[in-house]
Amino acid sequence: MKTLTGEPLSLENLDSHHHVCDLINVQYPVLSLFTDGRQNWIYLWCDRSDAGLNRWLLFVVTRERLAKYLKGSESMRSLVDNADFHWVLDDAANDYFLSQPADAKRSRRYLRVVELAQLEAYLPSEESFFNEALTKDLDLTKQIVPQEFKLPIDGQWFSADFQFLFRRYERLYAFFYATRPRFVRSIEETLSQLLRAPWTGGYSRVNLYQRLYQQIPGIHALRIPSMKYASPGTIEFEAIPEIGDSIQEATTLLLKHHAKIDTACKRVRKTLSSAHLNKMDLSSTPDDQIRLEAQSFNAILEDCYFIGSTLLVEDQFSMLRLHSPNTVVYGKAVVSFVRQLDKFADLRRRHLVKA
Repeated sequence: MKTLTGEPLSLENLDSHHHVCDLINVQYPVLSLFTDGRQNWIYLWCDRSDAGLNRWLLFVVTRERLAKYLKGSESMRSLVDNADFHWVLDDAANDYFLSQPADAKRSRRYLRVVELAQLEAYLPSEESFFNEALTKDLDLTKQIVPQEFKLPIDGQWFSADFQFLFRRYERLYAFFYATRPRFVRSIEETLSQLLRAPWTGGYSRVNLYQRLYQQIPGIHALRIPSMKYASPGTIEFEAIPEIGDSIQEATTLLLKHHAKIDTACKRVRKTLSSAHLNKMDLSSTPDDQIRLEAQSFNAILEDCYFIGSTLLVEDQFSMLRLHSPNTVVYGKAVVSFVRQLDKFADLRRRHLVKA
């Protein structure tokens, strides 16, 4: 392995990085897409030493260039050459460092900034265009290029209001992103894994939305190109407008039918509470092993169907149902979504967000 020189970096710089998908996987990943919640990071495998160190080239790629690469109009070499900086990670994982447990990731790992001139032996060719056949993680028939859409705001805002808005909006955006087919197929697998978490309390619900948002590729994360605070004003997002429309529509319908939806949620919670299932770990338990009468299962499904059809999120709830291990977890997931939507609706009730 070639000796490289450069300024050492703390491994904490990688703590916010989350694997999104593999762009090239030939028996093992050699080119992967990561996100830090803001930017798109490329991890390009370069070399392996006799001592077992895998070398990776890490760099940021803009939304525009990533879209061009995925559409075949720009090469990986061009992405590398146009990156503002280049990091090199030497990692001691036995095969591929993503598969290592968290405590092992920091063992024999070295991160540094390296000048591009030192990396010539590792750079891809000028003809390194994207080949869809080398990955099973992407569906390029789905939307890739983000677009701009606006959220109208009004009234008097405080800093806490903005924090509340973006936190709730991120969670709803993550829900709608994960529950409809997107160009990154792996987020559906993440949804399935999270629905099979213990779901024993509030943390399970929060973890669901936070983890889903972390899985969204940087190209589709909520970027804010402009914000106009006035009376009225707008927050402009650059992401997937279809999701913004879905959030707005579901919020409007929740406000219109709040009493009936709230009653349905209360019935689901009462059914689970009466059976002492609210905090029980049922992550791997099928319906036939849960002590609940058939009519109670049917009641949960009926209430969830009513909520989904009223909010026009039947497709999203069908995805939840598909990936939930049982009806109880499905019911909990539906109620948690309504809770998140209702919290966002508070901004409409306070006339801070407009329809």
